Amino acid sequence: MYRLLDKVIAAFPAYHLWLFGAVAFACQSSLWTPFENPMRAEEPAGAATRNSELQRKLEQQLSLKWQDIPLREALSRLSSAYQCAFLLDRRVDPDQALQFQVSDTELGDALRQLASQLKLGISVLSNAIYIGPTSTSERLATVVAMRRGDCSKLPPALRTATMRSSPMRWEELTTPRDLLRQLATECKLEIADLEQRIPHDLWPAAEFGAMAWVERFSLLLAGFELTFKIDTKSSTLILTPFPQRVMIVRNFSKPTLSDARLGELSRRFPQLNLKREKGALRVEGLVEEIESIEREISLPRVTKAPQKTQDVYDLRIQGKELARVVREIAESQGLELEIAADVPPEKLRAIIDLNLKDVTLERLVQEVAGSAGLKAKLQGNRIQITP
Repeated sequence: MYRLLDKVIAAFPAYHLWLFGAVAFACQSSLWTPFENPMRAEEPAGAATRNSELQRKLEQQLSLKWQDIPLREALSRLSSAYQCAFLLDRRVDPDQALQFQVSDTELGDALRQLASQLKLGISVLSNAIYIGPTSTSERLATVVAMRRGDCSKLPPALRTATMRSSPMRWEELTTPRDLLRQLATECKLEIADLEQRIPHDLWPAAEFGAMAWVERFSLLLAGFELTFKIDTKSSTLILTPFPQRVMIVRNFSKPTLSDARLGELSRRFPQLNLKREKGALRVEGLVEEIESIEREISLPRVTKAPQKTQDVYDLRIQGKELARVVREIAESQGLELEIAADVPPEKLRAIIDLNLKDVTLERLVQEVAGSAGLKAKLQGNRIQITP
């Protein structure tokens, strides 16, 4: 059982969204029919990974209780509290009243529970959290990765333009056609059949942090079930239906995985295709599923050192948040984790590096906690963290 007593109760008034994030809404219209053909792309070298700052925000614990709060206001509260930007798909009613409650839950898990309750899904991009129909949300990040791969093969000047990161914002009553035209102009491109493919909408003001051009353009198209390709000969952006089935391939070089561990991951993630290939681990599937494998590989795994008269442990971690490390240790050893209410939240969020060998479990948790100026002790089947 994991108990974290540092809670955020989302019961404060909503602020203007442009102060800390964005929640964009628009009216509904008809959808375009997607292709049925599956699509696969090899992820290019240097492909962007999820924003680590946004990821840390999604791992923060919160407790909240909403009764008859409109979805628009609920997302506004979270945007203000966590300084993260949301894009609510134009096909979702922003005024629907919520009955929702979570306790001691990570923000990311709370968002997934909320989306599931509304029969929606979420997709986390580098600086935006998209909430919309599951048919779009489960494919969006993978489609963005595929478009990034396409753009990596463009002529140098156009490749640089499509990979360039910039913030994105717009004023109240902006039309998506205007936003798309502005982005096309950044790359000195024209959009074919824009008026025919994009219906007239009026969108509320919104603001997002820096994202690559390819990500910004893809995000704006998501609510229309569209993606794009670039005709370099005519300098034209061609809007195309969202592919129905998509996947990417990511290679992890020389992961330290035993055959038994690889078999365990294959059983836990049957939707992914895992294969050793020339010293690397080749993973094929959706971006979010591949990221789950990546987190499994990178999380600290506490292992017993062999041939010792008492149980001793090895632990090597680099660049991990303290709260996540102690939770992983507790879970791997079947222990409860108790964090005192007066532990400063910033110490729990501290990023730590450690390399321990042949230490007892108690010494291990003491070293982990001590790296952020905290104390830890084993009390029965419980790890206790105190200031």
